[in-house]
This record gives sequence, C-alpha cells and structure tokens, in this order.
Amino acid sequence: MKVAWLVSTIRKNILSSDEIKPYLRLLLSEYEDSINNTGPDQGKASDAFTALFAKLDSKVLLRLVECTDIYDVPKLMKLVPKLTVEEGVIILLKAPPPYEKKPDLLLAKIYQAMYECSGGTLEQAANQVKESAKGHEYFEKSYERFREILDDEKFLTSLFPNAKGFK
Repeated sequence: MKVAWLVSTIRKNILSSDEIKPYLRLLLSEYEDSINNTGPDQGKASDAFTALFAKLDSKVLLRLVECTDIYDVPKLMKLVPKLTVEEGVIILLKAPPPYEKKPDLLLAKIYQAMYECSGGTLEQAANQVKESAKGHEYFEKSYERFREILDDEKFLTSLFPNAKGFK
C-alpha cells in the first residue's frame, strides 16, 4: 500500500524530491527490517518488496533513484531489478555530505551495491561521469580504489579458487 501511494505521488508529481526522500527512507528501512526478520515470515515481506519494485516503470524508478538519500542507495540497489546507465550516473553524482567522516567507505558501499546489481552498468556509468567531469571531489579516487579492490579479488580468486570469502 505504501509503495502504491509513493508511486502515485511520483506519477502525479505532487511532491518535490526533498519531500519524497523521508517517505522513501521509511519504506527502505521497512524493507531492511523485513530482511533482518528472524520470525516465521522471514523473506516473505522482502520478496513482496522485490516483486513490487520489479513492476515499476522506468520513469518512476528513475525518480526514486533521484530521491534516494546517499545512505539509502545500497538498500535501493537490492530492490532494483536491473540498473540502467542513466540511473547509475545519477547515483554516482550523489556526493557524500560534508560532515561525513569516512566518505570513501560510504562510496565503496555504494559502488559494491551497484556492482552486485549490475557490474557492467556501473562501469558504463562511471565512464560517463568521468567524461562529463561532473563528479564530486571524491569520485575519481574512490572509484579507482574500488576498481583496484575488484582486480585484487579476481587475482586472489584465481590463485585460491576454493578459498571461502571470495566470490
């Protein structure tokens, strides 16, 4: 019901992005709670959320990505069925707030969530952000570090294919 209300509000263009943000944050925290639920209904609510987001059209999903707070991007990436390059660019242009003490860690979480959602799309979106030179001050350094970590992970996996902890 909450998703239906949010979608209708977005389609009618009643609220601004800043006004939608708290509702989306509540919805995503409810989704996260449903994942962490250890009761008999574990997984059912999260499956329902995933099914609802899979039915959303691209315009609504794009607006949701625009309205999502930078801290909620990893939660949203778990719900997005397939990330588009346009959505990826919007996410990559989100800058950490000035009070963030560990912006590189925050960005690494976002890159990892995007990579798990759609690895090729992350790279295409990052290339577009680099070409446009619109990225925030942390983007270039943090993205290159993330690429190095992925390369190290691939190398270690090739050396130790049966090791646990690597994908």
